Amino acid sequence: MLISEPIEEAGFFWLPDDPNNRFPGFLRISKSGAITIEINSLSKISTLKRSLGDPYIGGGFIQFKRIAGVIKNRMVTLDGCSETRASTPITGGISTSTFDVHQAFIGVAYDEDEDVTFLRLQFALFGFDEWLGICGIEVTNEEKSFNVNFSLPTAKNFCIRDDLRMEFTFEATVPYMFSGYEATISQRAFVCLTPQTEAPLSELLPVALAIRNLLSLMNSKPASIESVRGYFDNRTVTATDDDYRPPAEIYFRESKPAADGHRLKANKTLVRFSEIEECVEIIFRKWIEFYHRHKFVLDRYFAFTLESTMDLERRITLLYEGLFAIHKKTSERDYHGSEIRLETILEPFRRYFEADAEFRSFIERVVRARNYYVHLHQKGRGEIPEHNELFQLNSKLEALFLLRAAGLEEAHS
Repeated sequence: MLISEPIEEAGFFWLPDDPNNRFPGFLRISKSGAITIEINSLSKISTLKRSLGDPYIGGGFIQFKRIAGVIKNRMVTLDGCSETRASTPITGGISTSTFDVHQAFIGVAYDEDEDVTFLRLQFALFGFDEWLGICGIEVTNEEKSFNVNFSLPTAKNFCIRDDLRMEFTFEATVPYMFSGYEATISQRAFVCLTPQTEAPLSELLPVALAIRNLLSLMNSKPASIESVRGYFDNRTVTATDDDYRPPAEIYFRESKPAADGHRLKANKTLVRFSEIEECVEIIFRKWIEFYHRHKFVLDRYFAFTLESTMDLERRITLLYEGLFAIHKKTSERDYHGSEIRLETILEPFRRYFEADAEFRSFIERVVRARNYYVHLHQKGRGEIPEHNELFQLNSKLEALFLLRAAGLEEAHS
């Protein structure tokens, strides 16, 4: 995931079943979502480990399923904590242990064996606003007079699973008690997942990541997940347990951040929301089902494509292999020869090409390029496309992959 600014906060940390034995430390979260916790103790490291229940005293590093804490009067839950570094002075003094953390929840406390559950999961995506193309800001110009009007857009609701609803919501910041020479209005769209009953994060997060990957395909650009929040009821959120229940902030590490700080250009997308608005629910529903069936193949593809620096050669190779793997799992019949198999897989989309000769030429160029990049086949080496042609080849193959994987073909028929 991607966060705007890194986090570094001091606090106190302990095991959920031993809240009276607390240690000072620092929680750090990088811009890419990498989480570490540094715990200090005025004793030798062996004493610290013994207090935390370490079964390997004097040996290797330790692991904890969960560590609790508090920073700025907000409760913290840290899951999947693995010690990576430990140090202690020979003569005693301040000992330090550093842990890598799988997931961090700021603003909620969970017990030792309690499932992390939420009533609603909300998150933003890089490029999501541009893909939606829905804006509540309207500017009118009458000679020397400019009028700016803003109305928060209405949320859009979809049922993407029998027990799960998806909602596109909007938040905005507007001038308050304005005085001066500058005013700013900003709007941002979010995706909200709402199950019928409180659901584990382990069920909601894979759906969120599948949606992120679908948007990456539609925008033809990696989409980082951002600003993840979890909503709940009857949870301890502050050290004083006030009645106020703000959402929990959720952090986790993914691959390299894909966003480069620049806004996505709407005219660069493969498919826009306005073009599929009437069948969005069908498309997302089919995609979630499809992703569940072919998770291994799709996870492998997106694990690489989320790197914004990945070259076109690797993208074409992964798209090619992804189409073959999906076809192998869904078709009882196999074909010999790469060109015959790829032509069979893409046969439903032949009509998008102006002529059969163009379709066959596309198949030949994709197979030739893939064979060269993977096996370094010398045959046809001089016919490998240059960058501009390679970009067009990749765009077409990505569009066909999207049609096949997201069920867009069936949705429009």
